[in-house]
Amino acid sequence: MATNPLPAANQRARRTGTDFLNFARRCVEIVLAHPWGVDKDLFLYQFFGGAPPIDSATRNFEWEEFKRARDHSNAEFNENHEGWVWMRARHGNASGQFYYQAVARIAGGEPEIVIQYPVSQALHVDKTGDWMTRTQSHMRVKVANIEAKKRAALLTGNKRLLSEAESELDEIIVLAPRLAAIYFDTGLTVQDLRQLAGSTRVPQMLLGSIKRTLQSYERSQREINRLSQLIYTLKQIRQGKRP
Repeated sequence: MATNPLPAANQRARRTGTDFLNFARRCVEIVLAHPWGVDKDLFLYQFFGGAPPIDSATRNFEWEEFKRARDHSNAEFNENHEGWVWMRARHGNASGQFYYQAVARIAGGEPEIVIQYPVSQALHVDKTGDWMTRTQSHMRVKVANIEAKKRAALLTGNKRLLSEAESELDEIIVLAPRLAAIYFDTGLTVQDLRQLAGSTRVPQMLLGSIKRTLQSYERSQREINRLSQLIYTLKQIRQGKRP
């Protein structure tokens, strides 16, 4: 009589140690072999050599193990460990369907982009909506925190807290893909540039460019401040209030 090589899902323990590492590497191989990514069905089909388990409990267990492997691979990628892959998921057509795909891997100690066009465009479009929603939420929370700080500072006469709030309100967040492409990261922040501008270890040729970039940022900061004041004044006038 045929036997099931897999124990019941509710009796299976999550993989650990070498067993988990080998599983995670196999997951990376499968994802790399499918440029358009793998969803649950495709992963299970590939992992089990064309004969995936049919019971939902085992399928769910293995899919959760895959997602653990994805998280592990992403963490290893962030630590710059050779061969590991950074994966992202995009929505499929079916409800609750996601395709996990390799975006980049560490090769020779450096991030190497492995995602291909046009799947890269599909991922970008998919993530842009999420990013806009998260960014809006983040900025609302940030502004609310600044305004709360200002109120508390004015009520208590805390000049340091008021200065901190005004400084945060003047921040400009700059996302430059060209800078981000250097290390496949978020790029240089204004705070990074200020640190570099004051460093004695930065080559003179680079230092001049950094200082010019900072000067451009400071000009933009002043113009944004003027613009916001003008818009605020116009808003007050339209509402029938004296600015």
